[in-house]
Amino acid sequence: MKKIALFTILALLGSGVWAQDQDHSLLQCAQQLEATDLLKIVEELASPAYEGRLTGSPGFRKAAEYLAGEFESIG
Repeated sequence: MKKIALFTILALLGSGVWAQDQDHSLLQCAQQLEATDLLKIVEELASPAYEGRLTGSPGFRKAAEYLAGEFESIG
């Protein structure tokens, strides 16, 4: 019984290490972000053109379309 329990514990520990493999594409994307690019997006969304972005409002839809375009440009 002790052998089965030990084997089970070792198998679970081993699978946890394997599951921690990092997604390097996400890391590379994060490294390409520039503070000035993020500031540009925040300034755009905070502008009066988006009318406060209240859920369901025309400003909300404009903001959603703007962000969708930004995501498309990133890929």
